[in-house]
This record gives sequence, structure tokens and C-alpha cells, in this order.
Amino acid sequence: MTIPIEEGFLPPDAGVLAAESNAYVPAEPITKAGAVLARHLDRLMALPGVVMVGESLDPIGQPAILIGVKTSGDLTRMPKEIEGVPVIREVIGEVDAY
Repeated sequence: MTIPIEEGFLPPDAGVLAAESNAYVPAEPITKAGAVLARHLDRLMALPGVVMVGESLDPIGQPAILIGVKTSGDLTRMPKEIEGVPVIREVIGEVDAY
């Protein structure tokens, strides 16, 4: 079904829409673990075997950094803490996006 466009109708100006939009702006990290992770994210993701990083909680419920790796051999290269924040290291295997 085609809806006729009324005379005098003008599409919105993309520049105005972009300026007025509520574009997503990432929030500032809330926890120390989040702040530390933000500073080291690129370096951690560049380590061989790393397939994911994120925030988590340690066994007693304190904020921690989680690093997921492909194999158990990759665990030996992972830090146990970063800037005083504990690191949880887990083997999660290969990640396939499909």
C-alpha cells in the first residue's frame, strides 16, 4: 500500500535530528573494577587467547574483573589482579558470533 505524500511535506533535517537526539553516551564506571577495566580493556583484549572481558563479582561478592580465555593454557598468561582489583580467569572456549 502506498500512502501519498501531501504537498508541502518536507522530510526532517537529518542534521537537526542528530543535534537533538539523545545519542547513547556510556555511563561512567560505578565501581573501581569498572574504572580499572575501562583503563585496561584494549590491553586485555589484545592478550593471546582472550575472548572476553567484563565486570563480575569475586567469591565473596566484591567487584572483580572477569577474563574469559580459549584454553587452560591461556590462563597462565592472565594477571591475577590489576591495580588491586582481583581478576577471575575462566576457560570459556572459542567464541563464534554466528
